[in-house]
Amino acid sequence: MINKNNLRNRSALAALPLLALIVGGCLSAATSGTRIDDGTIISNNPAFASHFKAHRDASVVTPEGFRRVQVRLENLERANRQLQYRFQWLDEHGMTMTAAKPLWKVLTVHGRDVVDLEAICPIQGAADFRLDLRPL
Repeated sequence: MINKNNLRNRSALAALPLLALIVGGCLSAATSGTRIDDGTIISNNPAFASHFKAHRDASVVTPEGFRRVQVRLENLERANRQLQYRFQWLDEHGMTMTAAKPLWKVLTVHGRDVVDLEAICPIQGAADFRLDLRPL
């Protein structure tokens, strides 16, 4: 005779690896799509990245010690592109400053348009930055 409780337990155990794969995929950094370091576009999504050209315009420190940055982003296509972006702030070792938690912002870049993205780090001491982009 087959024990129904054992059968249910085995089914639940068999589903665990699949659940771990799905959850792990959702938490993966690859979902952020595209990153701009020093004006270079680094992407896990080459199709999305091919629509844009980025240029690091300026990065200065205010007299109060806050990093202020500007990036010029150009839509290379005729179609409008919707995306999300955020600035990640880096310390002197290139590590993300977790105290300066960035929020994703929504942006529409019209066909062949150029936009300037600016940000100021909310805490003092940021040595550099990274811009993350992802499609909407």
